[in-house]
Amino acid sequence: MILAPQTDDDAWVSVLNSNGRDRWLFLRRIGADRDERAHVPTDEEIVTDAQRRLGIDRKVELINRSTWRSAREVAAHYRNQRVFLVGDAAHRFLPTGGQGMNTGIADAHNLGWKLALVVRGALDPKILDTYDSERRPVGNITADFQLSTGGRLVALQQHIDLDDEGSRDFWLNELEKHVRSVGITLGQWYPQGFLVPDQTTPPTLDPERYTPVDRPGHRYPHVWVDAAQTESTIDWFDTSFVLVTGPKAEGWRQAAEILCSQIKAPLHVKTLRAPDREHGILMGAHGAVLVRPDGYVAWRAPCASQQPLAQLRELMSTLGVLT
Repeated sequence: MILAPQTDDDAWVSVLNSNGRDRWLFLRRIGADRDERAHVPTDEEIVTDAQRRLGIDRKVELINRSTWRSAREVAAHYRNQRVFLVGDAAHRFLPTGGQGMNTGIADAHNLGWKLALVVRGALDPKILDTYDSERRPVGNITADFQLSTGGRLVALQQHIDLDDEGSRDFWLNELEKHVRSVGITLGQWYPQGFLVPDQTTPPTLDPERYTPVDRPGHRYPHVWVDAAQTESTIDWFDTSFVLVTGPKAEGWRQAAEILCSQIKAPLHVKTLRAPDREHGILMGAHGAVLVRPDGYVAWRAPCASQQPLAQLRELMSTLGVLT
């Protein structure tokens, strides 16, 4: 909940629930580079101000008070030899937009499967360098998005006029972008890393919209694979590499089944019976896509191959999968 100023001396206030019941955070801006308040209020003054701003006549207990500085920070490197930075240790965002946990979980997901397969002797240890090359650019893009979202909130607070319907609607529409960020969450992609680019054009990264595509470096799209909609393509990816093939890609399937016993990393084969371009599946009926354990596409072939086994062997060697 955001409370607009009631007087010229008031600041905008955000009120957030912290336990789902009776504990609340009462947040207000006190300055930019320095504390701009005329004086530091006492505990009693804070309680009185909260009661006035909320319009309530009931007891308010002050549990804790503190000051906090928001920042946009991303580590210069996510790896230093045996040390890897993940989550809040790697990046600090403004809270506006709420991408901190999403990004931290994606960091851990990216690093976890690579570490596991390196420790098992299935991947070349050099592959661990791709954690930095893939995730650090995402950290910077997300940090910039959070910063712009924070600026958008400040602009709204400065310019919104609740007595002017046009102004109010304009800035409230802008405020919706504060939470419409599915493109940032799902649309981030890796131009380089543990993948083989195919020189195709990526969809535009739009913070408000997610464009699914089976292109290398992107998340493999969600598609229901059964009529009852109980299984998704997303369910296929977790602990192994998966070669997803079109319905007429018998050559790719046979080659992958042979290759399974020749490489140290786990490899499974799945067939998508009805590739759907509207859902971002562009590989076609004769094509194949190699998906990593974290659900990101590592390689794509939109057609059949004269030598599928040799091509898959070369692919795995290029990626650093050991035999």
